[in-house]
Amino acid sequence: PEQRRDISKLIDRQLMHMFAAFTTHPDFEDNPGVPSGAYTVKLLGAEEVAGGPYVKISYSYKDIVVFAKALFKGSGPRHIKFVLPKDPITIYKKGFPSCPDENYNVVGQVGCELVAYRNLCTDEHYNTEPDFWYFWNPYKKGCPIKDEDLVTVQTKLTPMNVTNNTYPEYKRLYGGDKVVRVIYLVGVDHNFSDGDVGKQNFQNAFKGLLAAGFKAEKDGDRSDHRKLSFCGRGTCMSVDMRLQDSGSLDFGRYAAEGMQTADIFLYDGHSGLGHNLNISRLSQILGKPLELPNKYQIFFFRGCSTYAYYNHPYFALKRSDSDPKGTKNLDIITTGIGALFAVGAKADLAFLTSIASGERPSWQTIMDRIYVAEGESSALTHVNGDEDNPHTP
Repeated sequence: PEQRRDISKLIDRQLMHMFAAFTTHPDFEDNPGVPSGAYTVKLLGAEEVAGGPYVKISYSYKDIVVFAKALFKGSGPRHIKFVLPKDPITIYKKGFPSCPDENYNVVGQVGCELVAYRNLCTDEHYNTEPDFWYFWNPYKKGCPIKDEDLVTVQTKLTPMNVTNNTYPEYKRLYGGDKVVRVIYLVGVDHNFSDGDVGKQNFQNAFKGLLAAGFKAEKDGDRSDHRKLSFCGRGTCMSVDMRLQDSGSLDFGRYAAEGMQTADIFLYDGHSGLGHNLNISRLSQILGKPLELPNKYQIFFFRGCSTYAYYNHPYFALKRSDSDPKGTKNLDIITTGIGALFAVGAKADLAFLTSIASGERPSWQTIMDRIYVAEGESSALTHVNGDEDNPHTP
């Protein structure tokens, strides 16, 4: 049992490297994808490798992934090939260039240390080992990782049927004279300065809501906190907007409060590689387990690769005896790849105005509008959990 636990951890660590393989490696730059993080692994065998301290582990892997649909040409399964690190423990160190030899002079030694300080097989800014799995690329110019450090995986993608004519649970969302409550958190990129693209995203979204007919309320009227309301076609909506540092405790409190009380929770900002809205983190900030209400909700997580981080965990949190999958009371919009700040406000507005307008469009229409808003900067945004939704508004 102990060995199996250790092996499972190593497999998980190896599989994490699929994130970069499906986005930065050459075969997937134009048609990127993302794994879900809720995969199924079956151990098949273990055998010693002659002449070395290694054991070769064999296992099978199955997952529901999101890929750019352009990857699927024609019908039926699509076979793909990609590489993963053969040893996920040592692969990061192999990204540093070797020093010439022990006899180089002082100038050479300084130069070698300067070069060796930066890993040449990953992002120049996110250059640390904890970030390596998300950014690594053995095909980068100058990367010293060799073919023998990698294992080639050949597998197939089988396309799933796309849902058609599914609708948000409007009757439950609006509920007669009920005001739909929206908590809308926008994360800064770096800080709260005027040039920060996250702050610009917040300001653009506020202006866009005003232009769409929302009215600003004086209560909470601050540069980092706006309240708006909208009524039309028999629907009313209140929006509580906050500009936040997504790594702060305040952000965690507001996010937890929004998920536990609001009808719609919308976050637009950094995912923090899954950290920022991690359920364990929010529970720790609350000082108690995060619990979701027994009502219909919509969550929109607009950040980098939110499908992998926040989709399955929040459905699992929503489960109940009457809703074993967690999908009857929750629909989640997530992104497959990196979401750019530049089009964030447009995508958020496309979603909010569609829900608030009272015209009750289908999920497919809403997603089409988001795709138009994102333009060429699509983050492979999609809706999850609508399989059991109504087929009429």
